[in-house]
Amino acid sequence: MSVEIAWGRPNARTPIDLTDVPIAIADLPAARAFLDRALALDEAWGDGAIHEAFISLEALPEAMGGSKARAREHFARAIELSKGRSAGAYVTLAMSVSVAEQNRAEFEDLLRQALAVDPDLSPGLRLANLIAQKRARFLLDHIDLFIASHDDPGSAPDPGSVARRSGPKAGAFGL
Repeated sequence: MSVEIAWGRPNARTPIDLTDVPIAIADLPAARAFLDRALALDEAWGDGAIHEAFISLEALPEAMGGSKARAREHFARAIELSKGRSAGAYVTLAMSVSVAEQNRAEFEDLLRQALAVDPDLSPGLRLANLIAQKRARFLLDHIDLFIASHDDPGSAPDPGSVARRSGPKAGAFGL
């Protein structure tokens, strides 16, 4: 029996981005409760979409209830359930965990794996995969904005501020 879940997002594979909406921090307990319940009802729903959503949530600082180790566990399960056909899981782990840990090799590897996903293998994920791959290409092309170079460990700016300035909402709130 399949359980349908209203995510409140246009596409269940659209990453949850807590950096764009400061008010979302107040809703973290509700988001966690929602995802916990969804996981209990059908952990394989959407070929791992629930686990994919958990990657971002678990990548939060420990003080906010996150755990990089749990984020990696959810990533592994999302990849297993999607049979490696979701580019979004790779991009989400790269942006949420690899950037936080400043792990350049892992960041590059994850983004290359996202680019290696064939979007035509899963028609239901095709658009989400194409969008994730476009983001992966951008991130690889601008890696020094997110990961400090080996020569200058202090060179990488706060990735959230870069994303806010360069994203589609650039100029919002006077930024």
